[in-house]
Amino acid sequence: MFDKLISVDVEDSPRQALDTIVDGLATALSLTRPAEQEVVDALAAAEAYKTTTPYHPPAVRTGKDIRYFGLAPEVDLPKTVATILSAHTEPSAQALFDHLRAVDRVTANPHITLVHEKLVEAEALASEDGQPGPFKTLWDTCKSQAESPTSPLYDFDVTLLVWDDRCMALALNHLHPKADGPELVLPKEIAAALHVTVGTKSEEIAPYESRGVVKKAREAIASGASESGGECDEVVEGGGKVRWVAVQDIKNEGRVRGMY
Repeated sequence: MFDKLISVDVEDSPRQALDTIVDGLATALSLTRPAEQEVVDALAAAEAYKTTTPYHPPAVRTGKDIRYFGLAPEVDLPKTVATILSAHTEPSAQALFDHLRAVDRVTANPHITLVHEKLVEAEALASEDGQPGPFKTLWDTCKSQAESPTSPLYDFDVTLLVWDDRCMALALNHLHPKADGPELVLPKEIAAALHVTVGTKSEEIAPYESRGVVKKAREAIASGASESGGECDEVVEGGGKVRWVAVQDIKNEGRVRGMY
């Protein structure tokens, strides 16, 4: 039986995961937490490590090993959000963003989830005719692009900055191939919550929570709220009002990747 379980999220950055593990071990073993610089040095040493043993190719992965496909955007989140907030006076957004930067909780390796294996599995179970549905079709398209040696770039627009008291995200739209790549036909459920997580206020808040915040804002706009900015009821207990501001003329791009 375990006395202590230290859990890290698969979407955590290396620094977030290391902080969680260090804090958990320090508490469980009654040890003094390493100094900040020691943690930074340890992470840098790990990232710089290169094996000196002969390379042995890993076994060929199957599609089942990939948990979801996503877009790996080439985006500078701190710069992008700072640019947005410089054009909008939003004290609550500025306070949350300042906190995220102060505690190093701006997402280090952002991604845009496109389709998860669980959605494909649920769709297959619900199918009456055995034919591939929109989630399976999207999965197969993403898989083909991720495995291509010339994986195309996809453009997208940043259309909203969305936040509550717990998390912040960029809502995205107009996803399309930049050159000759195939269109990614997104089911409504995916398109309604297409986003990249800017960060969550603490490690106890999963990045996935930002999906619900974006979806809530878009539902409010679809029901008549102003797209230029507004607020609606909280999406999680204690999360506070969901707020948003419109974003103009910010575009970005990324490639489809299989993620684990």
